[in-house]
Amino acid sequence: LKGAQILIYPTAIGWFDKDEKEEKQRQLGAWLGVQKGHAIANGLYTIAVNRVGFEEDKSGVEEGIRFWGNSF
Repeated sequence: LKGAQILIYPTAIGWFDKDEKEEKQRQLGAWLGVQKGHAIANGLYTIAVNRVGFEEDKSGVEEGIRFWGNSF
């Protein structure tokens, strides 16, 4: 990281609208844990942001994914 003091970590994590509330909370908790792990592993302050919005599945297999946004 060549002397970095802050790690800025953009992400694009989302879920399917049909996922149960508990599954969505599990995924959010996992995302938060991973971001904290990046900070600990690198010994740096970390800014984590997530994409927001909805993206269709152009293949038609699924409806699409909702990027739920978040930052901390």
